[in-house]
Amino acid sequence: MFSSITSNMLYLAAMTLVWTSLVLFFILNLNSLAKVFAETKSRYFLEMSSFISQLQYFTLNNVNIKNLRYISTVLFGAIGLAISTAFDMGIVILLISIISGYFIPDMVIKSYRKKYLNSIDAQLVPCLKAIANSMQAGLNLPQAVAETTNSIPTPMSTEFTIITRQLKLGMTIGQALDSFNQRLQLTDVNLATKAMTISMKMGTNLPAALAKISETIESRKRIKAKINVLTAQGKAQGIVIGVLPIALGVLFFVMDPSYIYVLTTTFIGKLLIAVMVVMETIAFFVIKRIVTIDI
Repeated sequence: MFSSITSNMLYLAAMTLVWTSLVLFFILNLNSLAKVFAETKSRYFLEMSSFISQLQYFTLNNVNIKNLRYISTVLFGAIGLAISTAFDMGIVILLISIISGYFIPDMVIKSYRKKYLNSIDAQLVPCLKAIANSMQAGLNLPQAVAETTNSIPTPMSTEFTIITRQLKLGMTIGQALDSFNQRLQLTDVNLATKAMTISMKMGTNLPAALAKISETIESRKRIKAKINVLTAQGKAQGIVIGVLPIALGVLFFVMDPSYIYVLTTTFIGKLLIAVMVVMETIAFFVIKRIVTIDI
């Protein structure tokens, strides 16, 4: 009787902590996001018209997410506590939940940043060709960048808008290109900006240099696509290795729950679950390292 009351009280406390964490999550992070957006506007003098463009700059400029990480840790810890208390699964689930909560914000931010940078990378070659065509028509580089801004979609148009505003505020074209490169930190962008800067200093034919850079970047992308095809099997094997133990666990639970209860109610079973999680994590990173080839 006493054990049942204690268990119910712990469950109630855990759920209260969950909802409190959710409320704090929205209150604190909306305030943090508002500050970040204000700083970004002040820094780049941009009229950000949509939440998406604001979120892009939130992720792109590596904003400090300490508060977000802390709240996520508390939230997932509370959920883990509720689950472990309700199903009597011990401390393993709680520890896994806390660790997951700590790393999930970074994973989400990195995922969104990667998506943003992939969009930039896909638009880079058409933008370089458009700048080269504008310069062949008689415009200088700053004018060509401003002209190209009006004819390309986001997110590259937003980046070019930043360059145009920086030029109006007194930056040289070399400084604006260097700032563009530092913001994105992409190999192809670095190649393009360095080549443009050197070409301007040496007084060479910049439109021809841009055309050559475009060809080089396209060749690198073709090689990268071939490598992705060749490493697809290894990536698929990594996914199968990661999903198979979980799928088998669910299958055994459906067939006979007593098989899984042994893992969740005994010390050796919980220890085996912890070892499995560690080994799965190690295998994931090892396979990822093997199939990742830098060009």
